[in-house]
Amino acid sequence: TVSYRDKVGEEWLRATLQPAPAPAPAAVTKPNKATPVGPYADKAAFIAAITPAAEAAAAKLDIDPKIIIAQSALETGWGKSVKGNSYFGIKAHGSEKTVEFETHEEDAAGLMRKQQDSFRAYDNLDESVAGYADFIANNPRYKPMLKAETTEEQISALGASGYATDSQYAEKIRAIVKGLGT
Repeated sequence: TVSYRDKVGEEWLRATLQPAPAPAPAAVTKPNKATPVGPYADKAAFIAAITPAAEAAAAKLDIDPKIIIAQSALETGWGKSVKGNSYFGIKAHGSEKTVEFETHEEDAAGLMRKQQDSFRAYDNLDESVAGYADFIANNPRYKPMLKAETTEEQISALGASGYATDSQYAEKIRAIVKGLGT
């Protein structure tokens, strides 16, 4: 029979013969509200950065600027995932300046699938917002959105336009706009 003392002694011996554990790496903090990811510290910083350009584009389009802010927030995760300054996820469609990255598209069965695609790229946020405004103004599929009078009608028309393959796109934009307040 092996006594408790012998078991403890064996465990101690095994532990002392084990190689010493590697030193812990330097403290690495996970992203949270205090440690920003991407170019913006938080939602408020993203909103502050995009608002002037969104207001200028909204004046040109005669739509609620909160829709523009909401679209960019949804497309980039509040500015946390911006590649090639593509703040609106507009497909390249023959654009000269492009960037390729992974996106999620809804298939015919309603499932979101990952895929690589090419998107319009810009030099900065302001250029991206201006590009969005030109895209919306010059594409006939957005005429109903531009003719809509209320924010609610504009969001519904945007959802019906095919801007995104996500069947819940309008609802997501609506929720973000509501969260932006007045």
